[in-house]
Amino acid sequence: LHLQTHGVSFPGHFLIKIHLPKGQVVIDPFTGQSLSREELSERLDPYKRHNGLVGDFDVPLGLYLQSARPRDILARMLRNLKEIYKAQSDGPRLLAVQNRLVVLLPQAWAEYRDRGLVHADLGHTQEAVHDLEQYLVGADEVLDGDAIADRISALRRGAARDRVADFLDLKAAKERLDRLHRCGIGGRHDFGPADATDALATGTADFAARGLDAVERVDQYVAVELRVDHSRLPRRRR
Repeated sequence: LHLQTHGVSFPGHFLIKIHLPKGQVVIDPFTGQSLSREELSERLDPYKRHNGLVGDFDVPLGLYLQSARPRDILARMLRNLKEIYKAQSDGPRLLAVQNRLVVLLPQAWAEYRDRGLVHADLGHTQEAVHDLEQYLVGADEVLDGDAIADRISALRRGAARDRVADFLDLKAAKERLDRLHRCGIGGRHDFGPADATDALATGTADFAARGLDAVERVDQYVAVELRVDHSRLPRRRR
């Protein structure tokens, strides 16, 4: 049709404006309805009242009908998806949206904050701390600075506790292996480089993925791979 169209980031609803020889038409792309100035003002009123843009603070309707840049249109679509996935508590998809928003809007520091909070919910401590610190450093006005700083401190404390727990878990597993060797159950030659000894050296992430802690992983290896009855294993101290 060779029509000159532009997207409009109208508050609450995305619109399309079309330039015609006799003037400009604003259309709701979801219904195809052409909207008059009165209908546009009616749709805009709740937004104005909510944000205090009435009386002396009112602005002309035309300012809300400016053409949106392609980058702004993409950002609006992504933010709509962001709200959907947030409502569904879908962390992985929400993180994928946040990654794209940060790339698309590298100076939108609030998106770094929001991505950091998603990382924190998903257990990605290092990434969460990095993004939240980026937000505090980059943003000019940080109204939630104290809350974000407290969250960063809590994440760091949690990471430190996890490192201590991992160390204690590995230490307990090593002691368990040593007790098994002293009981004559499986010599060190029975544990090849790809077996339990190397598994312990990789840390507890592999055990956690299997739903087992390090000590239980050792017991499983001895029972299954060496075919040793659990009744012969030394009792674990609780």
